[in-house]
Amino acid sequence: MQFQPPRTPAWWGSRSYDRISGLGRSAGQVTSQPAAHCDRHVWHHRLAVSEETVALEHTFRKLRQTPLRDRVSEVIRDAILTGKVAPGDKLAEQELADQLGVSRVPVREAIRILEQQGLLVTRPRSGTYVVRLTPDELQDGSHLRAAMEDLAVTQAFERLDSGQWDDLCRDLRDLLAAMRESAEQGGWIRVIKLDAEWHTRIVDAAQNRLLLHAWRNLGLPIRLMALCRVLGIPSEADFARYIGEHDALLTVLAQRDLSTCREAVRRHVLLDGGEEIRFDRKANQR
Repeated sequence: MQFQPPRTPAWWGSRSYDRISGLGRSAGQVTSQPAAHCDRHVWHHRLAVSEETVALEHTFRKLRQTPLRDRVSEVIRDAILTGKVAPGDKLAEQELADQLGVSRVPVREAIRILEQQGLLVTRPRSGTYVVRLTPDELQDGSHLRAAMEDLAVTQAFERLDSGQWDDLCRDLRDLLAAMRESAEQGGWIRVIKLDAEWHTRIVDAAQNRLLLHAWRNLGLPIRLMALCRVLGIPSEADFARYIGEHDALLTVLAQRDLSTCREAVRRHVLLDGGEEIRFDRKANQR
């Protein structure tokens, strides 16, 4: 859509406006246009421009410029989570740059980001590889996640009032609805991202900056890597059970009983861990 500039009044340009007399006049010539009429003309013009400006302010949002390294890291992360690249696969920096049509600099920066998130590992004189977690590492990761989310729920319970707790549950309910819709449409990668956001929202509610930092650098990568195994061969039954487990946890959280919430969170996380280990062992047997 193209927008035309505001229409310029006929008296603007070759004609000038006498602010003192209120008359519009051209060079060397005084017009007979009444001052009051000209004032009204200026007022209506300014009002029209103002109304157009207000309308546009409610139409457009500021564009968000995403750094190229973040866009590259998201593409690689999605490839890992969807199984396009498998655990243990080698990722060549130059090959990635060629396929994505970018220089090696953003690719190198993206690799560093994904290394910090625990999804990639670089071995000296060997290259960069997708992390492969063993069943024991998955189990250890599940216990670490359980401890983090247990602490998050405890501190959220202590630091949020009833209204804020209700807001938390409402946010989780909205995210769960989006997860259910994405699962029904077969958007597995979207479900994984929403699941990560769902659990991050719980950790964020603790208002513990150090815990949130640890979660983003340890708990969340473990969750993502585990999910890419659990959801590697998704089925309607798998996702029905998966959504139902989150729904059951949300029901407990809404009751706001600390001991019950803590137990439900730990059971939910460790149940995920059991599924992750079972799936990983099954995959290794193929």
